[in-house]
Amino acid sequence: MAALEVVKTRLDRIGLGEFCLEIHSHKSKKKEILKELETTITNTRELEIESEEEFNKMEQLKEELNRYIDLLHTPYGKIKYTPYYLFGLKERSLLHFNSRRLPRFKVKDPEKVTIKDWNIIHSQLRDISELLTLIQPINSNPWRNCKPDQIYPTDQEDIEQLTRTSTDLLDELNNRISYLVKITGVKPPETLDDLNKSISSAEVVAKSLPVEKEVILGDSWDIEQVEGYKFIRDLESLNRYDKKVFTRLDKRILDEDIRVLLEEYKSHSSRLFKFLSRDFKKLKNNISSYYKENLPSNEIVISDLEEAYKYQKIRDEIRKNDTSGRNLFGHYWGSLENTQSLIDFSQWIIPFKDGLSKDLITPESIEIVSLGVNSQEIEDNISEINRIGVEFKKTIEDLDGYLHFNKQIFLARSLEDLHFQLDVFKTEIHSLHKWSQFIQGLNDLSKTRAEGMVDLIYSDILNPDDVSPCFEANFADSLLETVFYTYPEISGFIGKLHEKKIEDFRLLDNNLIELNRHRIIKEVYDRRPPLNISASPNSQLGILKSEFARKRGHMAPRKLFKETGGLIQKIKPCFMMSPLSVAQYLDPAGMGDLRFDYVIFDEASQVKPEDALGSFLRAKKAVIMGDTKQLPPTSFFDAQSDIDDDADNQLNSIKDMESILQLAKSRGFPSKMLKWHYRSRHESLIAVSNQEFYSNELLVYPSPCHDSKDLGLKFVHLPDTVYDRGRSGKNLKEAGCVVQAAFQHYQKYGKGKSLGVGTFNVRQQQAILEELELQLRLHPEMEEFFTSSQDEHFFVKNLETIQGDERDVIMVSIGFGFDQNHNLSHNFGPLNYDGGERRLNVLVTRAREQCIIYANFKARDIELKPSSSFGLKALKVFMEYAETKNLESIGGPGEDTESPFEESVYRFLKSNNYNVHKQVGCAGYRIDLAIVDPEHTGRYLIGVECDGAMYHSSPVARDRDRLRQQVLEGLGWNFHRIWSTDWYRNRGESQRKLLEAIENAGKTPKSDRIVSDHLKVEKLVKEIEPVKDKIKSSNKPMDKSVESEVTDYKICSSIDVDSTVELPQKSMGEISKAIVQIVEVEGPIHNEELIKRIKTLWGIKRAGKKIKDILSSAREMAEMDGDLLIKDEFLYPVNQKIIVRRRSKGQPTNIKLICDEEIAEAIKMVIRQQFATPPDELKKQVANLFGIKVVRAATGDRINSMIKELIKNGNLEETANGMINLTSK
Repeated sequence: MAALEVVKTRLDRIGLGEFCLEIHSHKSKKKEILKELETTITNTRELEIESEEEFNKMEQLKEELNRYIDLLHTPYGKIKYTPYYLFGLKERSLLHFNSRRLPRFKVKDPEKVTIKDWNIIHSQLRDISELLTLIQPINSNPWRNCKPDQIYPTDQEDIEQLTRTSTDLLDELNNRISYLVKITGVKPPETLDDLNKSISSAEVVAKSLPVEKEVILGDSWDIEQVEGYKFIRDLESLNRYDKKVFTRLDKRILDEDIRVLLEEYKSHSSRLFKFLSRDFKKLKNNISSYYKENLPSNEIVISDLEEAYKYQKIRDEIRKNDTSGRNLFGHYWGSLENTQSLIDFSQWIIPFKDGLSKDLITPESIEIVSLGVNSQEIEDNISEINRIGVEFKKTIEDLDGYLHFNKQIFLARSLEDLHFQLDVFKTEIHSLHKWSQFIQGLNDLSKTRAEGMVDLIYSDILNPDDVSPCFEANFADSLLETVFYTYPEISGFIGKLHEKKIEDFRLLDNNLIELNRHRIIKEVYDRRPPLNISASPNSQLGILKSEFARKRGHMAPRKLFKETGGLIQKIKPCFMMSPLSVAQYLDPAGMGDLRFDYVIFDEASQVKPEDALGSFLRAKKAVIMGDTKQLPPTSFFDAQSDIDDDADNQLNSIKDMESILQLAKSRGFPSKMLKWHYRSRHESLIAVSNQEFYSNELLVYPSPCHDSKDLGLKFVHLPDTVYDRGRSGKNLKEAGCVVQAAFQHYQKYGKGKSLGVGTFNVRQQQAILEELELQLRLHPEMEEFFTSSQDEHFFVKNLETIQGDERDVIMVSIGFGFDQNHNLSHNFGPLNYDGGERRLNVLVTRAREQCIIYANFKARDIELKPSSSFGLKALKVFMEYAETKNLESIGGPGEDTESPFEESVYRFLKSNNYNVHKQVGCAGYRIDLAIVDPEHTGRYLIGVECDGAMYHSSPVARDRDRLRQQVLEGLGWNFHRIWSTDWYRNRGESQRKLLEAIENAGKTPKSDRIVSDHLKVEKLVKEIEPVKDKIKSSNKPMDKSVESEVTDYKICSSIDVDSTVELPQKSMGEISKAIVQIVEVEGPIHNEELIKRIKTLWGIKRAGKKIKDILSSAREMAEMDGDLLIKDEFLYPVNQKIIVRRRSKGQPTNIKLICDEEIAEAIKMVIRQQFATPPDELKKQVANLFGIKVVRAATGDRINSMIKELIKNGNLEETANGMINLTSK
């Protein structure tokens, strides 16, 4: 029971003991169990956490400290370069450019660059650098605007011939253009585009009609152009009426007043007796005289007169504007019968005047036109120009096929520049091959991640040897930019601030254990069921309340645990039991309601597998803690409960058995060795065990205090004492000395240091207890120090029972030794047998500060033989070390640093004349660099640690940034940390700080160099005295706490697809993309909801079969592309966790539109918050989470079906009382 008692004592000391239910065989009375439960459930301690924010800050600091060092040494991207390496890459490039500006560009997706890509890029850059030496300067290279492919010798011949042909054609074209300008007077063109305008203007000149200069130079067509257009329209109308009317009528009628004739004829012809009218007859004869043939019907006559009247009216209007007509049309004005000549003239004069206004037609053209032009000559010349132009452009197009100079831009040059460039091509043809190789190199480079280098190289701002450094620097920047963007822990790093974080973390973390104790207390208090509520008699709470109220007739503990075990666990979440009490009090039939998350076996090396089986069956996970180098299970305790005379005989004859620890280890259970030796505060207390039993694998930090009287391993030789061999088996005088030493211990330290005594056998244990009882009768004032009521009380135990105990000081009474005849028997009880060394290991490692050995012999008195047991050999080593402190030495400083960065720091320190040792340390931990104290060469002045491999070797912030350094500083070490990020950003400042730290360490008084490892921290947690009759619980209504974890359903209101184009006209890929975007926002989403969302986004009123078929095909495409998953009628995002979402008005609250996975998650969410729940209430609360206020039959059936499915697949279980609970796993 020692281990359990030690644990319980420590839990009581830190305030967690009340949540542990001790069910040992001697603490298992019914009333005591119920009283303990009632006390715990009704007891109230108000705990106030002054600042939850401070705790969160510590967690944040831990995360930041861990992430910085992890990220600094984590390979990034496919190229696997660490940020640390990238800093060096950039630094190397900056050194190359020195004071020159580094040209910048962005490397696209640098994280995708592989080492193969890197090598290919560097090979290409080397080739380009060599070519640059041949073709620079690029800005004045004759081929700078050409981007040819590979140029072969035959290609070069073709290019040379095409250049000559182009030049000849251009010369001929210029000659023809000059002649055209001469015969038409048009403006000479500067470019080929201007030539088209010149040709159009020449064609206008070619179509000119002889006309007076005054008409061309006058402004009538500028001012009265509208009037001219009206004349033309009127003339066209006259032509139309002329063709329509005067085919039957003679134009002599125009001399009549046609309006009068028309009115009279209409009047007479409409009368009933018109044939009797003489006037009408006379009128008809008059009109008939104008008809070329017989007089037609009245209707035709009236129509002809109307048309003739319109003609007459327009003619008279034109005659009134004769002056304007002559100004507009010159000599063409006059005869209204020839209107076509006026129309032809207007169609020519307008574009001519337009060309003249735009300077495309010059005043010389007016002179030419006024004299008359040779249209055929102009047209022939234009035809030749067009022919030559086509041939020239075709030749340039062929040339562009080789040189790729962009013919559109090339031909947009002036005709003069074109001629000059073609001449340059002819004269520089010999350099084309080098340029083509250079362009080919840039083309190849543009297909890599170094494509940004192409523009920099082409801009002619890089020297040949700048190319590779420029890329490396920009690659480092680009990749670091992605690192910085993703991980601000590196981008925002400042060493001073980081050290402040470490200091804050140390202060906060020092209080973490105490803080967590109070958090646990509050957590358990908040989980306790309230007693002040009504409960049915048959419920677990009802049964327990009834038992509390009973005066007698209580349930047996076994039945109580069976009926109310789950509730008891909420009150007492930790059961402290022995394997025997597990079998005695926990009914296997009630195991379903009383299971534990963990079973922890302490001192598992002493637990038999068969004894552990019951505990294993009642827990989800097991933690088996123990030491195979310590005491195994034995038969000693099977039949021995009290000390008697036969105990030592049994102890000598016992056999070791297999433990649950050894069984677990042999079966390959996951295991972890705890290498940090936490108990011993002086290395001598563990040195022998570390060497003899643990192969020096324990992490042990050397103490600078080698000769302290109050620390370490001590030996007291008692030559005057006698071992009573063969009779009582005791060493009474040694027992008396030990008791006297115990009195002196308490007289010196009082209760400040705990004390325990260990013996090698039961009889020596009995002798010391008897001597202690006698001395306490003589000195009753000392009895208070030896009572068992105080924490870590005094004890006397033998090597079979001391395992699990520890004290500040342990006195070991060997007992065995020289007898009354001064003979030394080498029989040291179980130590001589197989496994005896384990008992010795247990006995000598119980002390935290000091271990004192009492014996009447020395190590040299033990004579070892080849057949001597390992236990006896270990005892001799232990005795010798206790006497002389001589043990195998541990290796000294190393010769090599772990990284180039550390090497650079080392060389810097050496250059400043410091004596520096590399890799200083022992037993698994080494300091990167240490400066030897020039005044005391046996000690170090300061340790220098970098953020390299050794610093990164501890992934846990507590180990790396607090415990490890705190232990070392507590031992007297002084430290300075160098941050590589700071070093690279500001090397000079980092070096200055390092030298200052060394200088300040040398000024520290020697007495101040050993400091305490206890840091004073401000407490974050304050405990308030219990308030009587006040029960405080943080239990909250389920609907509030659960719903706070539910997110609102988010409707997809926009997509990155153009929805203005009708859906059937969109490509299947775009529709698929839209569906994926909707699913990413709303998934899992029912197909009906998806169609509804598509309708809304596209503005579709009704989704018919065609729309649904399109959407079905798009869904299948998205699934085939791996962009979403389809299950039944639901669409799911890829790799997205299912969450519960609250639907509001207008959102899908129909239960059939919610997928099974989301319903299952809601069910489990409710139970996680509320524990076991009746089915009807569970259905209602699940529906409420989805925003369904009224649970109708369909909703309840769907949720109930999901509950049954979860029970079937083992996620839920139905308890004995019909409630639904999460499965105990």
